[in-house]
Amino acid sequence: MANWKVLLKNVLLADGCVDDSEVKIIRKELLADGVVAVDELEFLADLRRRAKQVTPAFDKFFFEALKSNILADGSIDAGETRTIKKILLADGKID
Repeated sequence: MANWKVLLKNVLLADGCVDDSEVKIIRKELLADGVVAVDELEFLADLRRRAKQVTPAFDKFFFEALKSNILADGSIDAGETRTIKKILLADGKID
């Protein structure tokens, strides 16, 4: 069976860019249940890291998803701090 996350990343990144129409689709599907799960957040982070270019709409959605996931319970614990560092420092820089 194919790994749908790998397949989807390859399709989305075929042109090297995540554009606004793709962001609409990603947003709709990831927010279908009203929450962004950790694995979905990691998917977005990897997509952002691998893309040659993302639109401002993708960055906006990415950081909204990060905030929503991390602050779901209203506070940031040690594990969530590690998640933030892992995601934001994945490429060794903050942009």
